[in-house]
Amino acid sequence: MDKPDNVISLVNLETVRQVSRDIGQYLDPLRFRSNFYIDGVPAWREFDWVGGALAIGDAVFQVDRRNARCAATNVNPRTATRDIGLPSALRRLYGHTDLGVYLIANNSVRVRCGDSVYQIGHSD
Repeated sequence: MDKPDNVISLVNLETVRQVSRDIGQYLDPLRFRSNFYIDGVPAWREFDWVGGALAIGDAVFQVDRRNARCAATNVNPRTATRDIGLPSALRRLYGHTDLGVYLIANNSVRVRCGDSVYQIGHSD
């Protein structure tokens, strides 16, 4: 992790699909080098979780902040070529360069692929 506070990154696959549609180019989710990828949540919903708590299986996380994307996301993870100016495209389309959120672990519990993801204290 290149952040001094040891945060964990989470990317919503539906957000990636929405950005892909809006840009008109497929974006491989691996481009975002996330620790967690979630699916089945509406695009951009993860931004609503900032400041709250999120459970993944039995693990509880604080949703610390949005993840501002850097130039590393311009590189296609399959070809290693710079094939898009993603931060500038995000700014042009949405007025920011953010995609995904940072989490801080509240406890030490194993997370497994397929674990349920839910916002604590909310029904969605």
